[in-house]
Amino acid sequence: INLNRSNDLRVTGLLSASGSNDTRDYAGEMLTAANINISASQVYPTTLSKFTFAIENNANGTLAINNSGHSASAPLSAAGQLTLSAPNIVQNGVVKAPFGTINLLASNTLTLGANSTTSVSGNGQVIPFGLIQGSLDWIYPLDSTR
Repeated sequence: INLNRSNDLRVTGLLSASGSNDTRDYAGEMLTAANINISASQVYPTTLSKFTFAIENNANGTLAINNSGHSASAPLSAAGQLTLSAPNIVQNGVVKAPFGTINLLASNTLTLGANSTTSVSGNGQVIPFGLIQGSLDWIYPLDSTR
């Protein structure tokens, strides 16, 4: 499977209720037995999204991230989670999750290329996150009760 973008590849989850305590997650995934090749200026999850690219049932499967050659600006995203899971992961691109989490789960080999960037840093960035309520409080509403 080839996912080719000249600019950003921004992945997002869908709001779903999960668990016994009715927690809410923005979750998404691309699950396959085929190899996954991603080419983009950068790959990142949207705010609060939990997204997984995974290869299963293929002991030699490879998930490869490559840079498209275009420069990437700072993503306007915060507190997302991106998981890459495959027997073999080759990271030669730009993978970011500002103020979030990046999981690289390789059961055979994990290769981080010399010019790759894998970062959760938000250093120097101003990322709008939430809204003002009643001219006093800054909130990020997840649903009608929170």
